[in-house]
Amino acid sequence: MSSPSPVTLRPATAEDAEIMFTWQQHPETRRHARRPRPPTRVEHQAWLAKKLADPDVVLQIISDGGAPAGALRLDPVVTGAYEVSILVDPARHGRGIGKAALALARDLRPAAELRAEVLPGNAGSHALFRNAGYRSVDDRNYRSRPARGRPVIALHPDEHGAGLGHAQRSAGLARALAAAGLAPLFLITPEGGIAGYLKAEGFDVFECAAGPADVIAAATGAKALVIDHYRIDMASLARAAKGRMPVIAFDDTGDHGLAADVLVNGSPAAETFGYGDRTKARLLLGPAYQIIRRDLKQRSRDRRAEPERLLVTIGGGDPLGITPALLDMLETKIAPAWPDLAIDYVTGPLAPPPASSGGRIRLHHAPADMAALISAADVAVSGGGQTLFELIYCGVPTVAICLADNQRPNLDALDAGGCISTAADASKDGWPMALETELLRLLEDGHARAAMASLETALIDGRGANRIAQAIGDLCGVDRAAAPAAARL
Repeated sequence: MSSPSPVTLRPATAEDAEIMFTWQQHPETRRHARRPRPPTRVEHQAWLAKKLADPDVVLQIISDGGAPAGALRLDPVVTGAYEVSILVDPARHGRGIGKAALALARDLRPAAELRAEVLPGNAGSHALFRNAGYRSVDDRNYRSRPARGRPVIALHPDEHGAGLGHAQRSAGLARALAAAGLAPLFLITPEGGIAGYLKAEGFDVFECAAGPADVIAAATGAKALVIDHYRIDMASLARAAKGRMPVIAFDDTGDHGLAADVLVNGSPAAETFGYGDRTKARLLLGPAYQIIRRDLKQRSRDRRAEPERLLVTIGGGDPLGITPALLDMLETKIAPAWPDLAIDYVTGPLAPPPASSGGRIRLHHAPADMAALISAADVAVSGGGQTLFELIYCGVPTVAICLADNQRPNLDALDAGGCISTAADASKDGWPMALETELLRLLEDGHARAAMASLETALIDGRGANRIAQAIGDLCGVDRAAAPAAARL
């Protein structure tokens, strides 16, 4: 016996007018319609043109095995709620097409409340909505609310670039939101590469198109939208969100997210960016708002003792292609000078696995135990992304490499505060020698390592995600007294 044909949705177009008109004329369709009289061709064409021209209406053609099988429509009724209308080709009744299409409707507006009205006597449609998980309100109305009725917070992280920093930071916040009684929901573009990571972390993930209006449409119904994405037009997004939901934006460079309602920058350099002169957003600035992954373990160690483990990581990717030169420096300079030093070299999932170093260096590609590697390190080399803050939280003396211009302000501030040593800019000639010199100095100087570790652990306390989640909850009017005690500060 062959398996059922897959049911899919696609946007309706004017070219679908004729087949939709045919479905509308069928006596079975009219028998349970609000208006029993079938529309004329002129009326149908005018109705379809109006629906297609309305940006807030979602009109989809249901396909069964690639063939048109019906239509699904979401009409906005109030902010954050849509009325669902579904029509299945009467010739295809009894195949489970309607139930499958209703399941796909949730993907179209994952944060919204979906409503349906079914006329008395339409036993088939009553059964359809009940079997699709809709809750009966009375003898003709049904509701489907996302996240079991918890307030939804939508998150839209960047999916490209040098690493997973945006996704990891958003995931850390999402866990704090969930602990505070909110329901995090991720919106990503179809071509993005982080869906697997987020799903593995246990989050609900939905696809949406990349434009600001598309993101807002997908987030409709959410209590707030969190943007950790540098390639989106924030001014356009803020205009599209006005009246629908507040926007919370992460920024690391001083020039993004100014149009948001809340702006978050966990860098120690954040206070120097002059945000207050350029935005009316509520500002959450400084290391108190730095998000740290939950599986990191701080451990006590004698920083003045001879180091046993060196961790080297440049983030989720390697856009500058520095891995071969970095491995060569470690193998030919550091390893001979420190023969008892264990060296772990980590490449992230967005970088190709490195070829064998041919020596003592242990290579790790997208390791599942990254937190353990960080916690066990005595000294580290790191790029200026999210992993650097994780090393600081664990008190690991670190030599930083600048991998992008937008990392420079943070690195300068951390260096000035004694929390790291910035050795080199990987985009400039001579960086391997500069890194070698500074790394050897830190390996050899136990007093410098101890002083740096003390400053690091005093900088970040690991509760930044909770503080941001609290601010979002306050913005959305969530009752903190009803939140789990572990989420309260």
